[in-house]
Amino acid sequence: MALAYIERIKKKGNPTGNNLQCRICDPPRSFTAPTTLVSHYRSHAGIKPYECRICKAVFTRRHSLKYHTLIHQNQTRFTCTDCGKKFRHPSHFREHQRRHTGEAPFGCDDCGQRLVKLLFKNIFIIYKYINNIILIYFIQIFMFHFYK
Repeated sequence: MALAYIERIKKKGNPTGNNLQCRICDPPRSFTAPTTLVSHYRSHAGIKPYECRICKAVFTRRHSLKYHTLIHQNQTRFTCTDCGKKFRHPSHFREHQRRHTGEAPFGCDDCGQRLVKLLFKNIFIIYKYINNIILIYFIQIFMFHFYK
């Protein structure tokens, strides 16, 4: 299915607007550029056309291979001015900077709790959900015994 979407993009030219959404993901994931959408479809199809000449690792995106080759060259692209820690990938560097700035861009819609990583937000929401189920369970047990 992903291959058909890739071919459709190649035949019709560069899609725009709502056409830059993955038709496989549920909910649909949006993209800002046709090339990014094509790379995303490649990941659905398991196509990894970019191979490291040194270790033969394969990647769906050219920039992923580029970051990977920095490992073999023992190079980094970003250095934290606060602590000197080095990073190859920009998203890892931004995530690290939040430790120093205190920025917490991800928030719980229910209680407003702010978190540094999207992963932490998702864990927080699951934790809250499980705690609510446990709380409801104990309230039901209490009510059952209280009103017997």
